[in-house]
Amino acid sequence: AKGHEIDPVSLSYRGDDILQDFSRGKSNQIAVFLDSNGKAYSLPSHSLPSARGMGDPITGRVSADSGVKFISSLIGNDDDKYMIMNTAGYGYISEFKNMVSNKKSGKAFMRIPNKADLLKAIRVREDHVYIAAISNIGRLLIFKIDELPMLAKGKGNKIINIPTAKFIAKEEFMSHAQLISLTSSLRIDRVGKGSLTLKLKDLENYISSRAKRGNMLPQGYRKVIGMEEEVEMSARYLIHIRCCRRIALGQTRGRQAHHHTHTHISTHTHTHREYEQQA
Repeated sequence: AKGHEIDPVSLSYRGDDILQDFSRGKSNQIAVFLDSNGKAYSLPSHSLPSARGMGDPITGRVSADSGVKFISSLIGNDDDKYMIMNTAGYGYISEFKNMVSNKKSGKAFMRIPNKADLLKAIRVREDHVYIAAISNIGRLLIFKIDELPMLAKGKGNKIINIPTAKFIAKEEFMSHAQLISLTSSLRIDRVGKGSLTLKLKDLENYISSRAKRGNMLPQGYRKVIGMEEEVEMSARYLIHIRCCRRIALGQTRGRQAHHHTHTHISTHTHTHREYEQQA
């Protein structure tokens, strides 16, 4: 499908806007946007403006609090699961339907403690077994995904132990998290050149239980700017599932009722949709 082959980075943006987050789905599905206050807003995907333009401010479609940022965009089915988390180190697993609201003012979804920042939501696949979380000082913790609760909304449980005093002082926070399967590799990108790719057998020293401090990464790899799950599907294909600071929203359209769209939000929260026929 051509729509799903679109590179969101190649889309046009206003001025200095950059890609914030993207998701892929069908235009007959609901799009959900999560803001920095932990609220969730819903819009029909087919109602988003065309990608032929520069997009429209999402704040014109929803009643968001002044000054909020839109962090994450999601499109899915009711029972799709996502990991929701923040920089204070708290999170939970929730189903897509828990984020859907028919109110223009959205719904309270994640309660964020101590002025933490919401991190990008990550979709949970059936083969995901472990959660990997890393702090800004280079502590990595890996634990079984079933240790994190399923919740409809709320504060969640500790993913990684970030001491409250250090978090309030802005000395330490959870910077990234990722989901991995038994056959995944975890790629850790550091400041400057180079990255560290570790298979599960190489991560045994970091596997523990939820809410622990985690162990320090090797010297030279503690200033992490992103994590990726690398899933080897076959000898010919390698899928990269990115987890980084710059994120965005998207979808596709087919020939009949199940249209696909490609939508994005920029840093100034403009949205648009692009229609493409499937090959």
